[in-house]
Amino acid sequence: MANRVVTVLFLVALAGCGDDPPGDPTEPIAVDVQARPDVIMRVAEEPILSIGLTQGPDEYLFDDIQGAVRLGDGSVVVAVRGMHEIRRFGPDGQHQWTQGREGEGPGEYRGVRLLPGCTNDDLVFAYDFRNDRVTVLNGQGKLIRDNLIMWKQRPILQIRCSPGGRLVVSDWRDPHPPDPGPYRWKNSLGFTDGRDSEIEVLREGIPGEDRVAYMQAGAPPISGPRTWGHEVEFSATDAGVWMGTGDGYEIEFIDWKGITTRRIQWQGRDLAVTPDHIAAYRDARRKQFDNPSDPNWRPRFEGWWAVERETLPSIFPSISRMLAQDDGGVWIQHYRRPGDERREWLVFDADGTWIRTLDLPASLLVVDGGSDWVLAQTRDDVGVQRLVVHKLVEGDG
Repeated sequence: MANRVVTVLFLVALAGCGDDPPGDPTEPIAVDVQARPDVIMRVAEEPILSIGLTQGPDEYLFDDIQGAVRLGDGSVVVAVRGMHEIRRFGPDGQHQWTQGREGEGPGEYRGVRLLPGCTNDDLVFAYDFRNDRVTVLNGQGKLIRDNLIMWKQRPILQIRCSPGGRLVVSDWRDPHPPDPGPYRWKNSLGFTDGRDSEIEVLREGIPGEDRVAYMQAGAPPISGPRTWGHEVEFSATDAGVWMGTGDGYEIEFIDWKGITTRRIQWQGRDLAVTPDHIAAYRDARRKQFDNPSDPNWRPRFEGWWAVERETLPSIFPSISRMLAQDDGGVWIQHYRRPGDERREWLVFDADGTWIRTLDLPASLLVVDGGSDWVLAQTRDDVGVQRLVVHKLVEGDG
């Protein structure tokens, strides 16, 4: 089928002059709404690499994987938050080194996450969200440096990095919510080039995370993320940042001056929440409450559902994750809804053209990918975490 497009006009955010803030929309730009391409990729039935054991040496046991990267030679680096470690495995899956332990000193972690965008054969970048610190190791796992990173005197919310090592962050909002009920944060994006440089504002006032505030007797409301809520998704390249808010099938590319230089739009499913979605979600959560040894599970479930049902939104976000590629392209994951048995990733090249779609099992949580492979986190039949590399093969359209 030919790739059909519909041309529409959108506003490009240009860097302001005078008193205008960066990102003020002042000039129209034409955007092609892209139709689904013919090429659909799926994973080969068997992985070409599997790392992780149910029982065995500690270095092959995983507890809460928080990011992994496949390097140029086929090696895999992974952060294991539950064990406060970073590990590297060779192309054959054999353990090469482990670095880290629990603590607050240099090379120690309390909430470690790998930073995939800038981790490569020679340097490994990790962020510790409990110690508010970025750690850099060399390719052999030796500590090079670590440095505190905060923004506006508060911990950062999310962090990504470009291949060149530039860090892009989003900020926490006011921790005290407004009136009880659903509301939405406004987030900012900023970036820094090194351990001693200030974080520079890239964009402010971005529609951010959907949250719900709940009343507490005699205390201010508390809040938490809203089910099926929107959240700012972004991924860094050396030229700028891909960003999307999930409000439509659209992302934008922001250069380092805060100017939107490109937008991508594509055709997707209706975003409306249907009764079938609600029923599928309710049934899945009911199974989690169901406990034959607990005679009170049903009233606890019904009490939870009475509150939860009132805060469910009427529309889904459009996207849930983004992965920037070394060649300038970007992968985008469609938001997975209740009842969906597959995960769908959209692959755009450096020119912003939707070139193929990845149709993957729901059991594969993609953490890295290339032109003909994906690195994914999964679980075996008894719930043990593993990392697997699958080849991508072309499937039926």
